[in-house]
Amino acid sequence: MSDKPAYVPPAKNVLDNPKLRIDGPMLDGAKRRSQLSFELFRNNPRIAIYYNDERTKPTYARMEPDSFFFFLHCLEEIAKGTRKAIKIRNKHSYDAQGNKLPKPDVVSQTIGGIDEVTNKVFISVVEKDKPPLKFFFDPGFWYSVVDETNTPLPDDVLTRALCLSKIKFLLELYPIVMESTYEHPQRQGGGFGGQQRSNGGGVSNGGQKSDGWNNNSGGEKAQSAAPSSEGLFDDIAI
Repeated sequence: MSDKPAYVPPAKNVLDNPKLRIDGPMLDGAKRRSQLSFELFRNNPRIAIYYNDERTKPTYARMEPDSFFFFLHCLEEIAKGTRKAIKIRNKHSYDAQGNKLPKPDVVSQTIGGIDEVTNKVFISVVEKDKPPLKFFFDPGFWYSVVDETNTPLPDDVLTRALCLSKIKFLLELYPIVMESTYEHPQRQGGGFGGQQRSNGGGVSNGGQKSDGWNNNSGGEKAQSAAPSSEGLFDDIAI
């Protein structure tokens, strides 16, 4: 029998409110639309993509506070029109299957930009062999927005306003939740148990155009001598 204590799920907090998620496309065969969720995992922010498809496991962008808040800052610049796009390569010590990597490597990318077709601000978290979905800042299905003449607001105006309001909300909420739920990691065997350091390093500014999203990246499991994947997702344009 293992002496390792059983995993205890963390207590729910306000970030678990499903109404804070951003709805995305519905995959073929899925029962519900995909969703993007802003979360807190082991004291640190992460962005999760839930495909709501039994065949596809969630994608996580595990980020440190610095890289997460930097991403929100860049997203704010995108909404204000002073930046075109941002791409953060999320490095981790484990791959998506939980295999230990020889050294921290890129396992996913967090992307923000303006969609060329809809002119809407979007977020995407891209991982090898996962559907590359875009999650737009828009009212979705639950409400619509009109001006004083009952004219619907243009999509390119509404999306920027919704993005900025979401960022303001997250910037105010995250520090409160992080402080109220913080648990100091316990040192185990020369390291801190439960703390898997992830670096939001490798920032790319957008500017290139593409007719679509391609994810033809290679990659091997940790047991093989795979080359560094610093440029693993460079074929995904923003």
